[in-house]
Amino acid sequence: MLQFHWYIVYISAFVILALDFSKCD
Repeated sequence: MLQFHWYIVYISAFVILALDFSKCD
C-alpha cells in the first residue's frame, strides 16, 4: 500500500510540473 502512496505523489508532482511548464510557455 505504501508503494501506491508514492505512486500518487510522483504522479501529482509530475502533473504540477507539467502545468507549470505549459503555463510558462
